[in-house]
Amino acid sequence: MPVDDQAFATLQAEVARQKTLIDNLYKHLGIGQLGAAADGEVIPDAVTDAIRAGQLIAAIKAYRQFTGLGLKDAKDRVEEIARGLQ
Repeated sequence: MPVDDQAFATLQAEVARQKTLIDNLYKHLGIGQLGAAADGEVIPDAVTDAIRAGQLIAAIKAYRQFTGLGLKDAKDRVEEIARGLQ
């Protein structure tokens, strides 16, 4: 089914609207786009804020609560995130 220019423009506008809604939802939930990793992983603001404040243990705890990962996996991932923020 071919898509004409008008239909394509309408779809683009709807995608942009949906992105705005999702971004606002992320902000409301405290997982803002500032914390979006390159692979699309959403990193909670609490994690990035704790890392920037030098509170690695708090960052690991917040990351574990958000993801349900174990201590070692969460620690490794938070350390990766911290390296990416520098």
